[in-house]
Amino acid sequence: MANLKSDLAAVTRTLKQLTKKTEQLAKQADKLSKPKAAKKAKKVVKAKAKRRVVAKKRVAPKKKVARKKKVVRKKKVAPKKRVAARRAPKKSASEVILSIMKQSRSTKGVATALLQKKTGFNNQKIRDNIYKLTKRRKIKRVGRGVYSVV
Repeated sequence: MANLKSDLAAVTRTLKQLTKKTEQLAKQADKLSKPKAAKKAKKVVKAKAKRRVVAKKRVAPKKKVARKKKVVRKKKVAPKKRVAARRAPKKSASEVILSIMKQSRSTKGVATALLQKKTGFNNQKIRDNIYKLTKRRKIKRVGRGVYSVV
């Protein structure tokens, strides 16, 4: 029975603490909502005070001020579009390879490794283009990996 009483007393204490905290939170929530309304009221009061001051200033005689001439600004014209100079069409990879082979003028032919160095193409691209050129009968195979112009 004594334990029950002490437990009940502890529960009532914690409930009282919780109610105090909830009341404090409610007050803080009210404070947060009130300053917005108060600020608006202050602004209105200041605006009214300024109007009174302005009214007193208007009572004084005005001096004549020369009017400024309006500056007429020219409308901006959109810049004309430049027409790009037409470039010469790029040579195809097979044309590049064929021109290198013609320039070499080698009787033994040109190796694919040399073509790879001069053109910068990868090995597969060179092999594909050599295949096309051989089908068109522009070049012929002299040896393994060596081709010459027909």
